[in-house]
Amino acid sequence: MAEPLHPTPRPRLRWRKLLMFGIGAALLGSLAAWYGIQTLAGWRWDAMKSRLEALRVQSRSRSPSRPALYGSMHPGNAWEDYALILKQAEPLLSETEGLMYYADGHPKGDPAKVRNFLSSHSDLIRALSAATHRESATFPESWEADARQASFDKKLNLPSSAGRASAKATMAEGSYRPAVEMLLDQLVYARDVCHNAPRLRASSGLGQYRRALTDLKDLVTSPGVPVDVLIDLDEALERADASFPDPRLVMERDLIEDGDLLTSANVSPDGLTLQGLLHWRYMFSWRVLVADAFQHIDAWSLRISNAYSRSGAELARVMNDVDRECAESHNVVAPELMPIHGIFRSSLRVRAQLHLLRVATHYLGKGQIAKLDDPFGDSLRFREHGNRLSIWSIGPDGVDQGGLGSWSEGQDIVLEVERH
Repeated sequence: MAEPLHPTPRPRLRWRKLLMFGIGAALLGSLAAWYGIQTLAGWRWDAMKSRLEALRVQSRSRSPSRPALYGSMHPGNAWEDYALILKQAEPLLSETEGLMYYADGHPKGDPAKVRNFLSSHSDLIRALSAATHRESATFPESWEADARQASFDKKLNLPSSAGRASAKATMAEGSYRPAVEMLLDQLVYARDVCHNAPRLRASSGLGQYRRALTDLKDLVTSPGVPVDVLIDLDEALERADASFPDPRLVMERDLIEDGDLLTSANVSPDGLTLQGLLHWRYMFSWRVLVADAFQHIDAWSLRISNAYSRSGAELARVMNDVDRECAESHNVVAPELMPIHGIFRSSLRVRAQLHLLRVATHYLGKGQIAKLDDPFGDSLRFREHGNRLSIWSIGPDGVDQGGLGSWSEGQDIVLEVERH
């Protein structure tokens, strides 16, 4: 059978239809991808906010109580008394430097001027002692904004400088027990400033703690301190060690503040002055980038905190690892808000000094050598020559130099005492 001369043409998809189909498929794919990214971003964002809320609850639940280093405790919040003391200190801030010079034994210290100040403001020293014997010390949340200002740090230093100067003047008169008690008050005050505090306030309090320990070291190494005073001080320092400021709480507060910054409505890539475009790893989503940064900071903080509870050597290794990982991170936000772990190094040094002082005081009071941990290693080293004892910590480099160093500088942290 012959074919038709004019066959019916076969139906064809025209190119316009193919184009419209491709565009539609691309739009549907983009919409699905956008929805998936938004879902993931929302899930990670909510997880970050939940973690932040858990950290806030944990931070607020910290016990504000601490033991009495001497005497008995009384009901009340120490910070209510400190508030009155700091208000009293405001017009006296210009005296801080002179008081500190005198307490540090600096040539610029004017003993006559300091004695006049202490005579005129003896109520400040008594009020500080009473405050340090309160049962608890809860920092007012309403003060947190003002506490980040440099002026607040100056106010905190005035009572510390006045107390140290008063202790030195009292010791010069041969009244060792009152001088010791004034310096123990300084340890409690410094601990309260540090406790559960953001980094700036914690650093200030740790500096006060270190200076008070140095004053106590100068006192116990001077001749003429009664044995009963040394024995009581030994017991007080053991209690101080049990309530030593914990730098892990400082890192926790830093993490909360970083999270609050990242989740605030005002934060944007420009708000953190970051360089470069959002990386494809985070699907070009600001929220995914920020949530990932917070997860990194949280994990780094946890690793550092866990290492601190094990040993100084482990802490140093972990901090170096975190520094390296932070430098190599593809997340541009994380390095901006990485854990600042200088407070841990400072804390280990101050605690090593506290342990050295405990061993020295125990030796001078009871003639026995107490075996205490070295925050930078396993245990403190010592060497006895007759009635002379050298005690040292291996220090931040983790290497025992055989006691080469001093209390404040050198490779090892060293204290030498002699029984009379």
